[in-house]
Amino acid sequence: MKYCEKCGSEMHDEAVMCVKCGNMTSNNQNSKPKVETTEKYCTKCGGKVSSESTICVHCGCLLGKNVFSSKNNDSITAIKVFLNITIFLSVIYIGIQVGLLIYFFAVNKTYLLMPYIVYMCVGLIFSIVNMALSDIALKKIEKKQPFNVGFKICILLFANLIAGILLLVNED
Repeated sequence: MKYCEKCGSEMHDEAVMCVKCGNMTSNNQNSKPKVETTEKYCTKCGGKVSSESTICVHCGCLLGKNVFSSKNNDSITAIKVFLNITIFLSVIYIGIQVGLLIYFFAVNKTYLLMPYIVYMCVGLIFSIVNMALSDIALKKIEKKQPFNVGFKICILLFANLIAGILLLVNED
């Protein structure tokens, strides 16, 4: 019996190609090679799966491109941090705007009130969009759901530049 160099699965002695991964074999493969393993996690249930698995042993879903690798954990953590910062700053911005509106009413500066209300409405809409996009992204990360490119670009343009770039270069 011989073993595949790439995935380590057993093969017949006469086999020229591994039926599991498609790797072409060489003639001197009689000892079992050491297979390089990286930790992978199922995107549906988050359970740990082996690197050569095609089906999750915990929930039974089909594994493919949407398997989070342990090497992406740092970038996922950074994305979470920047999205939480975006939500925090949006809440502070809304508080400041409401405070200034109350101040303008209190000091009776009506000539400043109308342009400020227009400015404040645009800012509030932008802040609400920031918070909504960030919240949706954080929930998708927690559920380990994949992001489509359009959503990643929306995060890049409307929520947080750094989180958007990290999402675009992430391998999920």
